Amino acid sequence: MAEALKALLLALAVLSVCLAAASAAPAAAAHSNPCHTKHVCPSDHATYRWKGLLCVKPTSPKRTAAFKKRVVYAGKPYFCKK
Repeated sequence: MAEALKALLLALAVLSVCLAAASAAPAAAAHSNPCHTKHVCPSDHATYRWKGLLCVKPTSPKRTAAFKKRVVYAGKPYFCKK
């Protein structure tokens, strides 16, 4: 009985580590470019100001008609507003 309990606890520990790693991976991959943490490039989802502008990438769900100014940074388009 004790061996079965140890095996179950080990399996639960491995599962929790796997779930934690899987949930952290997409967030890290989404903003792996260090320019976002330094705020030296336009934001993808209007989470910070860049050169006084609030910007989003074209596919951002936060993009509204208010983001009228088109900016190209590092070959990628962004839409910004003041």
